[in-house]
Amino acid sequence: MTTENQHALEVIARMRSLCSQANDLMALHAGKSSFNRLEKDELQQGFRSLKEELKRYAKTGTIDGKKRDRTELEEFYFEPAVSTAAANILVSVNADPASQAWFSCVYGIQTDVGHLLSQLTEQFPN
Repeated sequence: MTTENQHALEVIARMRSLCSQANDLMALHAGKSSFNRLEKDELQQGFRSLKEELKRYAKTGTIDGKKRDRTELEEFYFEPAVSTAAANILVSVNADPASQAWFSCVYGIQTDVGHLLSQLTEQFPN
C-alpha cells in the first residue's frame, strides 16, 4: 500500500468517525418531540463532544489536530468538510434536542462531512 493510500484511509477513517457520531446522535434522537432528563443530557453531551471535535479540527484542518502544513487530501477534503460543518453549527451545546434547529444542525454536520467523504471514497474505494 502506498503512503498516499494509507493517508487516504486515515482521512477517510476520521471523516467516517465524525459522520458516525452525527448518525449516532440522530439515532438516539429518533424523531422524538420530548426527552427525559437522562436522554436530553446524553444528546447534549454527544453534541458538545462533536462540536468541540469539529472546532478543534477546523482550527488546523489536519486529521491529527496539529498545526502543520496540510496534505493534499486534508486540503481538498478534510479541511473543507470540518470547517463548513463547524461554521454551520448555529445552535448552542445546551440547546433543547427536541427543537427542529437542533436536529437540523446535527443532520447538517453529517451532510457537510458526508458529502466530501463520499467524493474521497470514490477516489480511494478501499
